[in-house]
Amino acid sequence: MKIAFACWDNRIAPVFDTARHIHVVEVSNEKVLSESNESLQEPLPQQKVRRLLDLGVNALVCGAISRPLHRMLVTNGIQVMPFLAGDLRELVQAWCNGKIQNEQYVMPGCCGRGWGFGNGLSGGRGLGGGRGRGRSIANGLGTDASSGQEMGRRVNARGGRGNGGGRNRGNF
Repeated sequence: MKIAFACWDNRIAPVFDTARHIHVVEVSNEKVLSESNESLQEPLPQQKVRRLLDLGVNALVCGAISRPLHRMLVTNGIQVMPFLAGDLRELVQAWCNGKIQNEQYVMPGCCGRGWGFGNGLSGGRGLGGGRGRGRSIANGLGTDASSGQEMGRRVNARGGRGNGGGRNRGNF
């Protein structure tokens, strides 16, 4: 599996949409097989997606990311782990050890965003389709590669439920 880490100054880049460099790591059986630093100078979101596909990337670890770019990546079969921050080496190691979901890597200020963890973006809507306020219990099951649908689940404090796509402004 090839994972791209959006990077800036040996840390995870704060915003993927404007990131100019990625660190691509090929991992198998929790071991790093190869690593390379790649340029990501493409200005348009579609070009960024194409570049990742050309590099054979299966997953992206990044900081903030716009919804349209996130959707394009997921639709093209790239798993996205958004809103993460920290030292690049630590996050590569966390990926290999299966600890990338550790709360210590969540971007400051993103705890209450409700994007969820797991192998994909998982959000839901609460309060009967509105943007719910409540505690998220999502695990983020990832993305169904055949349909591109997000499979995470959210439940907010008032009982609103939903699958994929929405935002639940709750706490983890």
